[in-house]
Amino acid sequence: MKKKRAVIVLLLLCSILFLTQPDKDDIYDWLASEQGITQKDDSNEAIAFGLFKKDGKQIQEMFSHYRNTGLFASEEKVFQDENGESFTIRVFGIAGQLIQMEDGFLWDWLN
Repeated sequence: MKKKRAVIVLLLLCSILFLTQPDKDDIYDWLASEQGITQKDDSNEAIAFGLFKKDGKQIQEMFSHYRNTGLFASEEKVFQDENGESFTIRVFGIAGQLIQMEDGFLWDWLN
């Protein structure tokens, strides 16, 4: 009986995580609200070349890695500004929450 209850609880937890997992649109919304990074515009050129704006300046997405496991999602994006300076943003999403992460053991383990 305890095993059956444990299995039911585990299935319920996995179902909740699956249903509340953030998607790419949630990550783009988070980038805009928390990091001030928005798409330059809706043109095909801006989308194809990964053109974004931050603090009124154009930046370009140089690399992106998105992972969707069904239970959680993560994305790592590398941007380059007009001066050639690059910066990386890592975000982990679970249960409808998005958390910025630093490079390190936990990020490597999750990805």
